[in-house]
Amino acid sequence: MIRFENALGIITDILGCSKSENPKWFVGFGALLYLIRDHKQCIDFKQDIDICYFGDDYESIRESICKELTPTNRIIDDRNNKILFESFEFGNGIHLDMFVFVKAKGELWHTYDYFLEFPEDGIPSSYHFKNLPINMIHPMGPYRYEYKYDEYTYIPRLYGTILDYWYPGWAVPDPNFGVSKCSKILTLQSCEDLCQ
Repeated sequence: MIRFENALGIITDILGCSKSENPKWFVGFGALLYLIRDHKQCIDFKQDIDICYFGDDYESIRESICKELTPTNRIIDDRNNKILFESFEFGNGIHLDMFVFVKAKGELWHTYDYFLEFPEDGIPSSYHFKNLPINMIHPMGPYRYEYKYDEYTYIPRLYGTILDYWYPGWAVPDPNFGVSKCSKILTLQSCEDLCQ
């Protein structure tokens, strides 16, 4: 069975932890919470590994991911067919979830298969977007974080601020955290509406 550390190492190798001075991704959501709060306590990780991607060239790294992992589900932008969310299978129940952030209305936005429709064409009946204030992304980019001796990945420099935003009260373990909280949530019929 692939453990969290092994899966994270594979993902980091694919995305190139040491190849970039200013990477366009970091570990996010529940995986970030686990990495910062629970990992050193040897608590089992039973979720998907979430990666937040905020570059414009997801398609270029997707090719590398597909060489190693099997894509299982995706959400695409109905305006231009660009991928906004994609899930990949490691083969043992652990998934890599890629959240491709879009800049609009002065914020960063992400979506996912909120209604669990698994649309074959990648276009859901409606989009469920959540925001991340753009000022939470540090100008110097993500921070190279050592989670195990000589094993690195990237986390946001302002990880505490982002965790406060996603999971208020996150420092105290609570099995009922559920999905991330955000101050702005939009349900839209089309991605076109995000830009209006």
